[in-house]
Amino acid sequence: MRASGALMVAAALIVQVSACGARGTARDNAVEPTGPNTVAPKSELSLRDYMVHVLQHNALELWDWTSHEIDETGHKVTAPQDEQEWEEAESAALTVVELLTPLYSMSVGRDDAAWSAGLEKVRAAANEAAAAALAQDYEAFVTASDKVDMACVSCHYVFAPQIEDPALKNFYMGKQQ
Repeated sequence: MRASGALMVAAALIVQVSACGARGTARDNAVEPTGPNTVAPKSELSLRDYMVHVLQHNALELWDWTSHEIDETGHKVTAPQDEQEWEEAESAALTVVELLTPLYSMSVGRDDAAWSAGLEKVRAAANEAAAAALAQDYEAFVTASDKVDMACVSCHYVFAPQIEDPALKNFYMGKQQ
């Protein structure tokens, strides 16, 4: 009796643990916070530091899966090759999706509707990249990853043009020549 009870407990644990690896979209598996700790703490990073040290750092993880390198040995394409690498590529895209969430609550001081619209473009493209990775469709993954980049750049042109055009840096830093 004791052994069969232990077997049932072990079987239940296996079923629960295997469900942790179930794959789907971020929205399919979203967990809603409940209880007294539903208010997230405020970040101690400035918007600039968050973008550079958190979001950009992780977006580079996404773009690394679509990189092309040309050197003396030839042309090398970095693409996911097996199930584990495709899952890593999907994780990189979903990380970008989730890292956008705190940005919705950060006011940029002007045209917050455009800010939210820009975030939605990045979020949609990153979700598209995650779906392409899940389907192991490299061309779709590259296209979606490029859309993430384009959405980021277009938002930069609106809210921080000096990032994309170094010629504007002196102008925005108050060093007009």
